[in-house]
Amino acid sequence: MVERCPEEAGVVSSILTRGTELNCGRRIVVITLPCQGRDGGSIPLARSNLKIPLKRDFEVGKNCAKFLEMFIAIFRKMRESIHKKVENDEPGLYISMAFPVLFAFILTFIGSRIIGYLITYGHIPPIYLEPSPGLHVHHFTYGVFILFIAGYLGLSVKQARAKFWVALLLGFGLGLAMDEFGMWLKLRDDEISRWSYDGFNITIGVFLFILTFRSGIKMLKRLWPF
Repeated sequence: MVERCPEEAGVVSSILTRGTELNCGRRIVVITLPCQGRDGGSIPLARSNLKIPLKRDFEVGKNCAKFLEMFIAIFRKMRESIHKKVENDEPGLYISMAFPVLFAFILTFIGSRIIGYLITYGHIPPIYLEPSPGLHVHHFTYGVFILFIAGYLGLSVKQARAKFWVALLLGFGLGLAMDEFGMWLKLRDDEISRWSYDGFNITIGVFLFILTFRSGIKMLKRLWPF
């Protein structure tokens, strides 16, 4: 009878206990836990390695919670700023409205690109509308109609809370429309036009130009949650 480590005996150590006996032909091998390494140190069990992934998952969840908290704080401050300017008839309302529009635009553009890539490479089934064979209604069409609706509502509503939600709706429609900017600009559906970033760059450039005004810089400092 000899004593050997489970790794040396070819057995996964996580399913064994101290003193387990294995029949290895003419001799019986007694498994001792924990095993001793060549340098005399103890070889950790497989289950102990789970501590590092669990710790990493906890850190990822903690960071996601921080980002979510930051987004909520930004939304709250944008809404409060619009409400204050509408109720008190303060100047610079267009700057305050630009922040929710830009925020919704970026999120919608990123989401559209992710879904587009997943559909293109077969990770998810197509979700676009195809009323007849060969007739594919692209999502920039929905974006254009949403822009029409948001523009009309922007001229109609007077309440501060409604203006905030109209600004988000405008950013949502703008993200859908500008995601396929190359397609409706060049009037063709190909790889270059479909995945072009020209619309994103133009939109971001316009908003950066607006926000570089003095009032825009002041508003950015007030909206930053930290």
